[in-house]
Amino acid sequence: MCHPIKSIQRIQNLDLWEFFCRKKQQLRKIKRVVDIEEKMLFHGTGHSNVQAICTYNFDWRLTGSHGDVYGRGSYFARDAKYSSKFCLTTGKHNFALQKHGLAPPIFSSEPPYKTMFLARVLVGESTLGNPLFCRPPSKDMSYSNFFDSCVDDLANPKIYVIFDCNQIYPEYLIEFY
Repeated sequence: MCHPIKSIQRIQNLDLWEFFCRKKQQLRKIKRVVDIEEKMLFHGTGHSNVQAICTYNFDWRLTGSHGDVYGRGSYFARDAKYSSKFCLTTGKHNFALQKHGLAPPIFSSEPPYKTMFLARVLVGESTLGNPLFCRPPSKDMSYSNFFDSCVDDLANPKIYVIFDCNQIYPEYLIEFY
């Protein structure tokens, strides 16, 4: 990322961490493996979403403003540069409302900034995404052996789609200019 960093804050939410650890344990047990693939991935968002994500986690049912090309889930990127395209600058979303007298003006000496999460994500076994997916598909037609996530490219994934919020732990909040 080529933007100056304003702050990096570690998120400490014991409830979300416990849900994440339980999900990891569940996936290991179901799949009969020692470990599940885990990645640190980026998610760009607006400042107005930060508190809800830190408290309740990512909720794909409340997203979708940028499309659902690879499925209806929460989108994460390998590269911060990609996720930065989806960050809203603080105050920017109010300018249109302010222009029409529907929102109070923002008085701040601080320059506008953007927010992005660096999340710990259980990606597990991935398959190619599809806009019709609202969960990863079954690996076979048994409907008991599912993929864990969807991606944009099987050979070199840059985007991961997660459908179960317990596979995500929002670990760091990055604020940048």
